[in-house]
Amino acid sequence: MNKTMCKKFQDVRNAISDELGDNKTYQFKDNIFLNNYCDNVDFSSSFCNNNFQSDFDKISAGCVYLLDEFIKECGVDPSLAKNNINIVDYILIWLSYMINLKYSEEENIITCFYSAYIHECDKYKKKIDKLTDYKDYKDIIDKKWYLLNMDSNNASKFYKAFKLLCEMYTDFDEKKKDCTNYSEKANEFVKQYEELYEEYNSTNDSSYKQVLCTLSTDYDNLIKKCNDTQCCKSSSLPTIETEKIPGSGFRVQGSGFRVQGLGFRVQGSGFRV
Repeated sequence: MNKTMCKKFQDVRNAISDELGDNKTYQFKDNIFLNNYCDNVDFSSSFCNNNFQSDFDKISAGCVYLLDEFIKECGVDPSLAKNNINIVDYILIWLSYMINLKYSEEENIITCFYSAYIHECDKYKKKIDKLTDYKDYKDIIDKKWYLLNMDSNNASKFYKAFKLLCEMYTDFDEKKKDCTNYSEKANEFVKQYEELYEEYNSTNDSSYKQVLCTLSTDYDNLIKKCNDTQCCKSSSLPTIETEKIPGSGFRVQGSGFRVQGLGFRVQGSGFRV
């Protein structure tokens, strides 16, 4: 994670607010930015309602923008290249959060989006040359399906933690000695993280594991940046008081996943991050 990455997510939030308007509808603020629509979207699935399409066209455009920025040709910032696959965790948390923001009460809403866009749209099937473990965007998403399909309440919590962390990276100024603004957000982030950790610890849900590891690593890197500069010399940022989750060798066992009611299956014996 760095400031460049977080600004790209902010570009998307400027076009698609992550809060609903007063009438409980999405706030789309830049239709030109969001015009990278999928062609020939198929809403014939029993999971889908044609009324979803206008909203989903724009949310999908935001998702494709982020994937293009960070994955295509190793993204806009080569220094992030080796970690770009972890950035996909954040993209899918954003996507899950945005879909559920309005439609959390709709049954199988994630399956609807997946079948109409990710499974069918050519924009998700762009060949990836720089990441040899994945052939296209769809392949990456399939192997991280557990993130997209997480419970809507958990998606909201992870998104809040990610957004707080991004705000701290965006605000970071190595010359600033007053750490008040960082400390407030850091305390809120640590509280949010530790709540997610406790939930993971009580359920042992492996789908949380990699995201928690990525969040804690990115937060630790921010603390290091602060410690290495004049920033926050007056008061240190809080640390995460939980057992470290190992990030290497993370593996989800199983034969793949099947999207209920649809005629496609992701094969494989698991995946390794």
